[in-house]
Amino acid sequence: MKTEKSCGVVILCNEEYLVLKHDAGHWDFPKGHVEEGESEIETAKREVLEETGIKVRLFEGFREETTYYPKEGILKTVVWFVGFTESKKVKQGKGEIFDYKWLKYGDALKQLTFKNAKELLTKASEFIINK
Repeated sequence: MKTEKSCGVVILCNEEYLVLKHDAGHWDFPKGHVEEGESEIETAKREVLEETGIKVRLFEGFREETTYYPKEGILKTVVWFVGFTESKKVKQGKGEIFDYKWLKYGDALKQLTFKNAKELLTKASEFIINK
């Protein structure tokens, strides 16, 4: 079985979370493939910048992994961080992102397409509340 690894960030600004509509039509958080020589944190920050134009600052102490099968015979692991920004200005890049929304927790939970993204948002929100 082939494996892939990506990293991404759940982004918070003024009590709202950024959710993105990806090219496949699903709503999720920004993420992307690890490039050779990059750390997980470097990948996460680079992908956020490429997809949204946002320079994100990460909270220390949060690291979650999700796994799924994007195609038959491929196991994908995504390492997630929680970050924040002071600006909601988004510049869509790369042609992979078709829409975005800044949403309060409950609305973001409803907007996200996949169960693992909803579970990730819940963990991220609990982490932030207890920080």
